[in-house]
Formats: sequence, structure tokens, C-alpha cells
Amino acid sequence: NTKRRPEWHMSSNSKRPGDQNMVSEDKRRYVAALKQRLFGSLHAQNEIHESWTLPQLLKSNQDGLAHVPTEILSKCIRPVLEGMESIDAESLLSLQRMAQGAALAEGIRVKPVHDQIKPACVEGTVRYIHLSDMQGQYSMGIFVFPPHSKIPLHDHPGMCVLSRVLYGSLHRLSLDLARDQDHNGAVASADESHQQQENNNSPWAMSWTTSEAQQQSQEPALPFGSLRAHKNHVDYLEAPQCTVLYPFEGNLHEFIAGPDGAAVLDVLFPPYDEMGRDCTFYNIMDDPDEMRDGTSDHHEPCWIVPTGQPEDFHCISGIYKTLGAPDC
Repeated sequence: NTKRRPEWHMSSNSKRPGDQNMVSEDKRRYVAALKQRLFGSLHAQNEIHESWTLPQLLKSNQDGLAHVPTEILSKCIRPVLEGMESIDAESLLSLQRMAQGAALAEGIRVKPVHDQIKPACVEGTVRYIHLSDMQGQYSMGIFVFPPHSKIPLHDHPGMCVLSRVLYGSLHRLSLDLARDQDHNGAVASADESHQQQENNNSPWAMSWTTSEAQQQSQEPALPFGSLRAHKNHVDYLEAPQCTVLYPFEGNLHEFIAGPDGAAVLDVLFPPYDEMGRDCTFYNIMDDPDEMRDGTSDHHEPCWIVPTGQPEDFHCISGIYKTLGAPDC
């Protein structure tokens, strides 16, 4: 099965009866304050159009946010991004300063926490601390990377994801999805796309149809679900940086943590679900035709081929101090 719900969004069976008392009250207060900081202004109406609030956009289409232009999304998520930039990571994770450790900010280093998450796991396992979620709206949690650990290439279908590096550093490979393609990478002609948009009442509609002739001429001998994409240069992220991916721009990524590991706070709009917004892992295959579709030279054209979750990758939910119980 090439599509599956990520392990870090599944309920944990490892919770012990005593854990609930340990995490309940402090956890609820802290997460409530964090949610207010990040999401308190999301319902403020855009001065141009009422439906341009993020909650309204999420409710307007079951396929997520792929129908919304990037410039509109960028404005809608700005309050959340500003809230994430202002988070005190040292307080959030009760970090301990030390002379040698993971970078928190310029000149400040802290002790990584990957070995303090309960229950203990095999060394090198990426951990997920779940904080909060709302069905069809968002999910929020922290990924904790041991040194040199990796999350393989995966997608975020129709989603916008905001990330804040709380401590440490990572290398990131990201890919942009090609627009106007079906589930096997065939791209619609400009005339077809224009006609589809004229026939659709939505001002943000996009064409996902392709003529039979184009499918015959462009469809490669690749597994179903293969898509056209463009690789971006590998970049380096370190605390306290924030990044954003959109339904097309940067929608696929993989991370490799640095020598001191890392912790990354993620907010997903909307969250993964089992009704068509599953996470899919991919391998990259170079595009033999080197079709650039007018993109800039720093984008390298390629195909992404769906694969099952790699057998050597595991991301296990857990509890860290007062954070992370599955019933947040």
C-alpha cells in the first residue's frame, strides 16, 4: 500500500494509567495558551472578502487548500507564522542550557531531548509529540530528531504546513508539484485549462483534466500515482527559523537532522486524514525529457514515484514532560 496514514498521527497504545494525571492539567493550560497565540486571530475577516479567513477556506473545499492562490494563503497564515516566530522554545520544552549542545539561537546551546521522551524507543527513532488538533482544520505537534535521523520524502496533499525549528539543525530537500496534472503526471493543455476555468464558477478553480491524445503522448511507463515535480536546492535550516510549504510550492520534503539532532514544531492546515488526504512516500526519478515548463533554472524537473513507507523509517508518538498525550 503506497498511501498510509503517518505513524505519528495514530493513537498510542503505550499510555499507562498514571500518565494521564501526570500530563493533564499543566498540559491543557500550556496547549490552550499556545493555541490562543497561534490561532486566536485566524477568524478575523479579510478587508476584501469575508471568506478569505483560513477557517472559511478550509471549510469551502474538501480537497484542502489547493484551490486557493498562494498569495492569498500567505496572507491568511501570517498571524500563525508570527505566533510561531515568537514562541519561547526554551520554555516550551523546558530546555537545559549547556556549553556544547544543539543550537537554540545565536550563542545559545541546549541539551537535546530525544532521549527523554517516553516510552523509550530504539536509538535513532524520530519521535512525535502531539499537541492539539481540530478535525478538518489543523493539527499541531513537535517532531524530535535524534542526531543524523531522517524523515524520508513525503507529501502534504492540498495542505499548507508551517514549521518552526525549536532547536538544532536539519538539511531539507523540497520539491514543487507541477500544476494541472492528473494522477499519473499528464498535464493539461493551455486551451483546456482556460476552457475549464471559464466553465467553473470558482475564481480559484484549476483544471485537472487531460485529453486522451495528451495522455498517450506524455504518460510515462511509471506506476499509478507518479507525478511531475521540480527539485529545489537542498537547504540548511537551523533554530529559530520558520518555513512554510504550500499545496504546490515545496509540498514534498525530506529532512536529515544535523549532528546534535533537532526539534521542529509543525502546524498543518488541514491535517492528514483517512478520507483522501493520506501521506504518501515517494522516490525521485529524473525526467529524461528535461521538460521545464517555463520554470527557472534552479528547479530540476523530475518524476516522483509513490512507494510504501520505508521499512527502516519509524516515527513514534510519545510523551515529554507535560506534553504529548494522545488525548490532547
